[in-house]
Amino acid sequence: MLRRTLPCVLVACGLVLSAPTSSGAHIPGGDGGPAQRGCQPIANKTIYVGATRISCTTARKIATGARQGKRYQNWSCGRAKDTGFGHCHGRGYARGAIVHWAVND
Repeated sequence: MLRRTLPCVLVACGLVLSAPTSSGAHIPGGDGGPAQRGCQPIANKTIYVGATRISCTTARKIATGARQGKRYQNWSCGRAKDTGFGHCHGRGYARGAIVHWAVND
């Protein structure tokens, strides 16, 4: 009986261990990770802008507006109050796009 059960248990353990974990998933409340590319800074070169799955021109416009409190259709933006950090996630046609900004130290 042990000779038949042990291989089944080992195969099952191998399948469980090889399954993808949730560590690769997007963390709720997170910024989606590092940007695919860095863009030209804004605000007299004091704010770094990063873009993921979006052009730098558009990312800079969205970051500038979001920092000023503007809202954009198809974008969900968040920023750390009283800091130079924030990000926007694209929705609808812009789904998957992320705009990041941070103080350029």
